[in-house]
Amino acid sequence: AADLKRRVEATTDEPLRAIPVVELEERRGKLQARLTGINITTGSLQVSDQLLELCIAMYEKGKLRYIRWSECTEMRMEMEGKRRDPTWAIASGGVLRRVLEA
Repeated sequence: AADLKRRVEATTDEPLRAIPVVELEERRGKLQARLTGINITTGSLQVSDQLLELCIAMYEKGKLRYIRWSECTEMRMEMEGKRRDPTWAIASGGVLRRVLEA
């Protein structure tokens, strides 16, 4: 009943549900098993827990939303305390471009 109430009263500004690390790792493992040919558990393809929680929330709610490029962070960035990736930006005309650090 509480879960149903939470879903009905949910807003877009609602913070993400904190998912235990064990559950995140289990979901990552299942996803890795389905994605043959790439390794999403190391390097630049290892998504942050924040991004994984966002995707899980969308799946559980059954509602898709656009994820900004800056929200697509890596685990490495999360460990450094970064919540956004400033590398990618939308230029004039809606073109995605890479922003190089000075």
